[in-house]
Amino acid sequence: MRLKAVLETVLYYRGDEEARMTSFYRDVFGLEQVSDVAFRIGGSLVLLFESEQSSVQSWPPAHGTVGPGHACFLCEPDDYDGWKQRIRGRGVAIIDEITWSEEVVSFYFHDPAGNVLEISRGDMWPLGSRRGPDSSEPASIPIAETLSYLQRVLPTPPARVLDVGCGCGELLQALGAEGYAVLGIDTNTESIAKAESRGGRAVEADFLSFEDDPFDVVFFGRSLHHIFPLSAALERVRELLAPGGLLVAEEFAIESVDAATARWLYDLDSVLQAAGMLGINEHACHTGGQQRPNNHSGPGHENMHDPMERWSIEHAHDPPLTTGEVMVARITAAFEVRLAERVPYLYRSFCERLEASTRGAAVGRRVLELESTGIAKRSLVAAGLRVVASPTAAEESQDP
Repeated sequence: MRLKAVLETVLYYRGDEEARMTSFYRDVFGLEQVSDVAFRIGGSLVLLFESEQSSVQSWPPAHGTVGPGHACFLCEPDDYDGWKQRIRGRGVAIIDEITWSEEVVSFYFHDPAGNVLEISRGDMWPLGSRRGPDSSEPASIPIAETLSYLQRVLPTPPARVLDVGCGCGELLQALGAEGYAVLGIDTNTESIAKAESRGGRAVEADFLSFEDDPFDVVFFGRSLHHIFPLSAALERVRELLAPGGLLVAEEFAIESVDAATARWLYDLDSVLQAAGMLGINEHACHTGGQQRPNNHSGPGHENMHDPMERWSIEHAHDPPLTTGEVMVARITAAFEVRLAERVPYLYRSFCERLEASTRGAAVGRRVLELESTGIAKRSLVAAGLRVVASPTAAEESQDP
C-alpha cells in the first residue's frame, strides 16, 4: 500500500495580502485558479490560506506556519531562463540560485507574503536519493546520476523498459517504484539473485539471444560497449522495440581519456589509497551483464609512470571494448539520434570502492564535483557517453 502523490500544498499570508497573493499566483505564475483559495498545477493544488484564521479554525483541524513557507516548482528545462526573465520582469528579485548537479539548477524568490519560492530546472531529489539509508553510501551516487538522466528521457509510466545488464537491480527497484514495467537481464547468476531479492523482475539471459514482447525502451547501462558484435546488438534492439520505442544508453567512451585525465584519475586514486578510503570490491554490482575487465585503479599498476600505458593495461579486454566513437557512429547509421552528450564517468570507479559510510559518500560526491568542474574547464575530458535514439521511420515500417 503506497500513497500516490501530494494533492495540495498550503502557503500562508496575512489578511491584507490576499489580493496581491491571488494576483501573483494567477497572473505571474499563470496557475489555473479553481476557487478563491485554490490554484491547480498538474495533478496538485496550491492553496493560499490566511494565517490567523487557519491557525484557530475548528474544522478542518487548525494549521499554520511561523515564518516563511516554502514551495518548489518544476519547469521544463528549456523554459528555465524564460521563467527567470518573467519573474524579474514583474519586479520580483531573485535572491539566490543554486547548481545542484550538472543537470539541475534552481532559483529562489519571495511571493508577496514573504514565502520563499523556488523554480527548478530538473529534480534535485532524483529517484536514487529516495532509497532510504543506502543513500548515505557512495554506491548510491552513480545510481542517482543515472536515474536523474532517465527521468529526463524515459516516456511516462507505465512504459515497458528492458534493462540490459541490470546488475544487482538498483535501477529495477527504483524504476518499478515509479510505476514502470521494467525487466532486467544479466548473464551473472549471482547478480540476478540479488536483483530478485530487491523485488525486481530479472532473468539470466544473453541479450543477443533474448526474446520477449516488445519494449518501449531498451536501456544499456554501461553494457553496450561489452556486447560483441555491436551490429548484432543494434539489430536486436530494433527487433525488441515497440513502434515509437527508444534505445537509451549510458556508456563509456574508453578512447576519450587522454594523458591529463588519466593522470588526474591515478593521482586521486593514490591519495585516497593512502588515506585508507579505497578498497577493491570484488563483489560490487556493476550494471552491464557481460564479462568485465579489471578496470579498477588497483594494486599492481600503481608504480607505472605512464598513465596511458596503465589505462590501456587496465582496460584490456578480449574482444576489445567498443569505443564511444564507434558506438555513436553505428547507432547514428541505424537509428535517429535524439540525444548524444558527454558526461562525467570516472567518479563511478571511486564510488564502487569507497568505504560504505557517510564520509565515503561525501568523498564520492566531491570526486563527482571535481570531475564535472574539470570537464567544464576543459582540463579533463568526459569519458561518459549518453545516447537516446529511435528506429528510423523506414525501419519501423518494415517490422511485421
